[in-house]
Amino acid sequence: FCGEDDRFGTHLEVYPRNTGEVYLCGVGGSEYVQPDALRAGKFSPSEVTADPARVEAAVASFTSMTRRFGREPDRVQACMRPCLPDALPVMGKVGHVR
Repeated sequence: FCGEDDRFGTHLEVYPRNTGEVYLCGVGGSEYVQPDALRAGKFSPSEVTADPARVEAAVASFTSMTRRFGREPDRVQACMRPCLPDALPVMGKVGHVR
């Protein structure tokens, strides 16, 4: 499920897993990376890390929704995903990818 929480500036996407884990994303506050910087290698995968302030916002937001899972995360990750100017999803074939 998703939950908007203006108190923390989050749009949490909450994915409970059958292992008992809960995966959260949609924490907000992401930096928009320009294509030229990405192509130039400015952001290598090992240098992309989670913003501690955004992790704290996610924990605070989720803790206010549930007491059962409201604790410090076992693992914190960051990712980069495409975010097009029109905010629509990317669909269809990618030329060089099978």
